[in-house]
Amino acid sequence: MKHMLIALSLLVFSSAFTQNYIVNWQNDTIKALLPFNPVKEQGLKPGWKYKNGFLLLSVLFTNDSLRIIKPGEIKSYYREKHGKWLLCDGYFESIQVIDGGSDKTNTEGRREVNWYFMQPVYKGKFASLYKILTIGKRMQTLFYLVKHTNNNNKEGVSVVTRKNFINHLQLPNNNEVMERFIKKNKRYSKFVSEYNRLMELNIDPKK
Repeated sequence: MKHMLIALSLLVFSSAFTQNYIVNWQNDTIKALLPFNPVKEQGLKPGWKYKNGFLLLSVLFTNDSLRIIKPGEIKSYYREKHGKWLLCDGYFESIQVIDGGSDKTNTEGRREVNWYFMQPVYKGKFASLYKILTIGKRMQTLFYLVKHTNNNNKEGVSVVTRKNFINHLQLPNNNEVMERFIKKNKRYSKFVSEYNRLMELNIDPKK
């Protein structure tokens, strides 16, 4: 009976690793256990930081080693089940914020770069839309647009109004078409979807 309980415990622990994973920048997928409540389970403090999967990721690997991973250190990760507070379930990617970020410089005089783990809302060939949850006076969702000038681009620009989208989703030949579409619609994901569609068609400015 004792051996059966041990085997069952190992099976449950093993299955937890198969449901969660991280992906490094070399595109290697690594199975890992993402704690439900790392503050309680691993005693990490301050609690607010380690219970926010958009800011930090607590990872327990198969060799039983714990590692705290910052956005930008890995390419992406997947959490099967929702954890405590903002340890949201789903797929996250490391996105670099290129505006509205820190204006601080390091000791070498270089501008500091802000990275966050973000959830994709819409992924396209030419542009993708991501979101992040933040806590201030209230919880809110912020959206970031990533233009795919190359396959490895992970630079996101904040988009909060229709004007932001009009400024950033400009077509090379006929931007009035995109501008009219944005003004007539409400969903941010539709803006990005239509931009990708028109870019794929290589729209004729005479039409």
